Amino acid sequence: MERERLDFVRQFPVKSFSKGETILYEGQPLNTIYAVESGYIKVTSLSESGVERIISFVGPNNMVPIEQLFLLQGSLWFFYTALSDCVVYKVDKAQFLAFTQKTPILMIEMAKRLSIYHDDLLVRLDSVGRMGIRSKLIFTLCYLAKRFGTDSVVDLFKLGLRLTHQDISEMIGSTRETTSIELHKLLVEGGVTYDHAQFVINVPRLEELQTRAKVR
Repeated sequence: MERERLDFVRQFPVKSFSKGETILYEGQPLNTIYAVESGYIKVTSLSESGVERIISFVGPNNMVPIEQLFLLQGSLWFFYTALSDCVVYKVDKAQFLAFTQKTPILMIEMAKRLSIYHDDLLVRLDSVGRMGIRSKLIFTLCYLAKRFGTDSVVDLFKLGLRLTHQDISEMIGSTRETTSIELHKLLVEGGVTYDHAQFVINVPRLEELQTRAKVR
């Protein structure tokens, strides 16, 4: 079924975006879906004061805006920006929905993807509201490793996910300076290794550090 979905989206025009280029804007109509072939897209919101907040990341074989996939009216809620150089297929939304409606198994698959996306958002929102900065940081690093990697030690850079300290600080709702301090502590404790935009995340070690903190 994944092959059928890929075959369908690959009939549409290909577009390339450079890192930092905005792909979709808040307020645009809901008539286009971008299917990611390669690279990563960050989904962000913008406060009235101009502060950007990262909502999520989307990688290869996923689509944006998946959170509004089945809405036919209205406008986009968020901004979608190329986190890395990326290649996408510009898919006509009405045609894609018609295709899924004719293919029940594909509809089930899309429902599963939406469920995973929704679950990720709820867990992240809950963590941001209840945890301190260190716990938020550990949770977010583990989330990224599990979301995009398959091993217990994950090199995000090799996956094409090149994050800065500023990116991570926006994800956890902290300042870049505080995030850098906490990242250095985790580096010393063996939970993460980093050099500029290259992060290697040791999930078992981070989870061990998080468990120790709860026990105390």
